[in-house]
Amino acid sequence: MTWLRRSLRGLSPIEARIDLQMLQDSWRTAPGGLIGQFVGLVLMGWMIRDWPVQHWRWRVPATGLLIVWSIVVMMARHFRRFGIPASGYERWRLALLWWHGAQGTSWGLMAVALLGEASSDWRLTFVAAIIVYCYTIMLVTVHDWAVSFMGAAPLLVLAAGRLLVDQAPSSNYLAVVMIISLTTCMIVSLNISRRLREGALLRHENADLVLQLRDEINKVTQAKARAETADRHKSEFFA
Repeated sequence: MTWLRRSLRGLSPIEARIDLQMLQDSWRTAPGGLIGQFVGLVLMGWMIRDWPVQHWRWRVPATGLLIVWSIVVMMARHFRRFGIPASGYERWRLALLWWHGAQGTSWGLMAVALLGEASSDWRLTFVAAIIVYCYTIMLVTVHDWAVSFMGAAPLLVLAAGRLLVDQAPSSNYLAVVMIISLTTCMIVSLNISRRLREGALLRHENADLVLQLRDEINKVTQAKARAETADRHKSEFFA
């Protein structure tokens, strides 16, 4: 299976149905998490208001986040009204990946700006917040590993890279801990996502088998009824 699949071409009808349902579930549930992220962004801006960091360095990616979220809210409203047809899978799938990738990159750029000015205690706090954020993204989108990866990887790479640039033992240690913990989480998320999809595929196959069996039973019942009717007519004829 291609985890970054962008279209339904080449899939069986059951697999196409599963992927379309997963995409619809993502657009149905994921936008609800934007409220918590917005609150976190406001709190972070309040906490660092007096920091000696150039304001544009974190306000530009913060503005990018607000723009991304505004677009997502409009698309989510459109989804609730019209849904996602099979013909629109590719467009909505790309939009979903773009959303989480842009969101993770914006958070990562803010992390780069703030980690450069943060004290040791604040760096530890930021690393813990980054790990919690990435774990949350992976848990919320565990049914779709590509979305989990696009949401967490940019933030992880940018934050870890900024820590490694310092070449300080404590910063390097934090970067290694963050990389190892989140890489482990990605592997676990990948396995869970694969099993969830296999389970969904099995359920759909079983449902199709039940429908086929029910159809066969109906055909046999109808054939039996026709045979009994014919036998009764024959008996009446001879009588």
